[in-house]
Order: sequence, then structure tokens, then C-alpha cells
Amino acid sequence: MVYVARSVPKFPVPGRSLWWLAGAGTAGILVPVLIGSVTAVLVYFPVGSSLPPIYLLSFVGTAFMTALVAFTVVVAGSAYSLVARSWRPFLLSIVLFGAMVPGVYPGVMAHLYLKKVGFEMLADRGALLTEAIHEFERTTGSAPDTLADLVPQYLAEIPATGMSKYPSFEYARAPGMCPEDNAWNISMLVGEALNFDMFIYCPKQNYPRDVGGNWIERVGAWAYMHE
Repeated sequence: MVYVARSVPKFPVPGRSLWWLAGAGTAGILVPVLIGSVTAVLVYFPVGSSLPPIYLLSFVGTAFMTALVAFTVVVAGSAYSLVARSWRPFLLSIVLFGAMVPGVYPGVMAHLYLKKVGFEMLADRGALLTEAIHEFERTTGSAPDTLADLVPQYLAEIPATGMSKYPSFEYARAPGMCPEDNAWNISMLVGEALNFDMFIYCPKQNYPRDVGGNWIERVGAWAYMHE
């Protein structure tokens, strides 16, 4: 009887070139930036997305997703090294993991920058609502009791914010966070990671520099209160 030896399947493994290490290190920096940018666009831009709560946190979400990807890469690299009988995939996964740690910082910065752009866009979109309220005031002599009073004469429908985490404008016939000479206000609670930031519109646009020690940043005709 003749026995035919079966060849063991060979799995491709990275070569010895230092470019593999450089590529893993670069990817470790870029992956958190990509994560931070994508989550910011999905949360703060009007793309019609709906995400689980963990993705809706700024730096917490970016750090969490980066850690999850890094852990997955190390596990996958370890498993592949065992199957391929080579230490190189595991080494590259460790290099990638190590580069992701400092990569969290630029990832968070990218997220926060796009968040700022998202609120600037929201201030522009909110002009449709604020102009309708001002027009109601000019016509009737007083502010509407609710946003529903604007439909259908002043608005075809009550507009949404376009942000998946903060979908609705909150209107009240009271100054709220605005100075007392404002008869109404529009606000959104936009806090993240245990803070209580507010995005507000005061009809007189006479925003103070701070409220209770909380810094007020002008965003077009609106303002962002940093708690």
C-alpha cells in the first residue's frame, strides 16, 4: 500500500520588511481618527441615522470603539499566528494595538471638531423655525404657546434637528437660560459624558458671556453653553 503525504496548507504571513511595522503603526493612529470622524458625522450631521447609546458619546464612544477594535485585532492576530505557525501576525497586532493608545487623542479631537461643525450647521437649519416664530410674533403680537401653533400657516410641519441624538427642539414661552427680557427660548440638552451642555436660542440674541460660571459660545444666531 502506498501512502501519499498530504501537504499542510500554507497561510500567508507578513514578510520581514519594516514597512509592515510602519503600516501597522500608521493604521493604529488612523483607525481612532476614522472612528471618531464617522461617529461624529452619524450623530451630529443630518444623515438620518439612529445609533445605540454608546456610539452617541463623544470621547467615551471613540475611546470605547477604539479599545474594542484594538482588542479584536490582538485576538485575531493571536489566532492567525497559531494557525499560520508564525509570530509575525501577532507582533503586528501588538504594534497596531500600541499605536491605537496615543491614536485615541487625535480621534477624539477629530470627533469634537466635526461636532462643532455639526452644531454650526444646526444653527443654520434652525433659522427656519426661529423665523417662523418671529413672524408669528409680528403677526399676532405675541409668541406662540407651542410650536404646534405655527402649523400650517407659518410652517408645513415642526422641523426636526437632524441630529440622531438630539432629534427635537424644545420651545418654551419663558426666558429659560436667556436673559429676562426674552419672552421665549428654544433649547436642547446636548450634554455628553456626565455634563449638561445646552444649545439655546434667545430671540434677542443678547447672550451673556456665561451662565452660573458656564461658558457661553456663540454659534451663529444660537449659543452653546459649556457646562
